[in-house]
Parts: sequence; structure tokens; C-alpha cells
Amino acid sequence: MSAPTREQLLEAYAIDDRATPRVRMNFVMSLDGAVTLEGRSGGLGDEHDRLAMQVLRTLADVVLIGAGTVRVEGYGGLQVGEADAAWRRAHGLPRSPGSAWSRRGSASRPSIRSSRMPWNARSS
Repeated sequence: MSAPTREQLLEAYAIDDRATPRVRMNFVMSLDGAVTLEGRSGGLGDEHDRLAMQVLRTLADVVLIGAGTVRVEGYGGLQVGEADAAWRRAHGLPRSPGSAWSRRGSASRPSIRSSRMPWNARSS
């Protein structure tokens, strides 16, 4: 069995009704449950994991990123490649998804910060 292509994944993960909000989650972890390797998540996945993540980002309105990942891996806003940007524009979406990051506040209450959220869901 061969790995699915980008086009097959876009079709499999397609969202028919974009008016209904949805949440999807995707991450990679090791067999022992670790979500980082040497302090970073990037070393755990392979090319197939990265393709699935790329497709999910292509389809997303907003990508939620943990604050620790933002700090360690230096996220400065999400960008997608030209093919994905073209797909997004052809489907009425902005060039790139917005990004939001979570953090634990001083009162141990999670909060969300955003660079661009298309709905009125900002909390602090």
C-alpha cells in the first residue's frame, strides 16, 4: 500500500460545510508517548506526517500552537507554500491560516492569543 498523495489527503479531509465550526487535532508522538525529541517536535515526524500536517494547515482557518512550541521552535506566523496558497485562494480562503497560541496564565487558567482569528472567540 502506498502513502496517500497531497490531492488524496485534501479530498479525504475536505470540509463540505465551512459555515459549521470544527476542531481537528493532529500531532506526532513517539512509541513511548514523547511529543518532542531533543526539545523539538520536528524530529519525530517523517515526510508522511509532514504532508498530513501541511494538508490540515491548508484546510484550516486557524492553527492552535502551544506556547512552548512557539518559544522553542520560533513560530513567527504560519505560511503555506505556493501550491497550498493557490488552493486556499481558489476555495475562498486567505493565503495562509491564522495562528493562535495557548499559554497557562498566572492563575492557572489557559488563554488563547491570536494573530488572526476569523470568528469572535478570543479569550484571555
